[in-house]
Amino acid sequence: MNISGGAVGDNFDATHGSTINLTGRSFILDGVDLFADLPLGQPLLITDRDVILEGILSDGSAFSFGLNSVNEFGDDFFSHDATLTITRVPEPATLVLLGTGGLCALRRCQKN
Repeated sequence: MNISGGAVGDNFDATHGSTINLTGRSFILDGVDLFADLPLGQPLLITDRDVILEGILSDGSAFSFGLNSVNEFGDDFFSHDATLTITRVPEPATLVLLGTGGLCALRRCQKN
């Protein structure tokens, strides 16, 4: 399952063999900001369990998953056999700045 936006309901279950790919602007794993160590566009495999993963998805929606290794009623569940990856994408404002900079550089090249 690929998740990059929208509302994700409670009691999320990633059972044996599941593959979950999260694409977002920021990721915090059990209080540690993964943003600085995560290069843009490069997936990072999350193997930790019994921690909280939260952040902002690509569309700006906030999310929070309890990566619980025990499947209990009313809690999120992420099996040890489930594959969970996160991929950081740039903020929309960053994309606009990069695009504007690219256009300016292109105009300069055309003038020369």
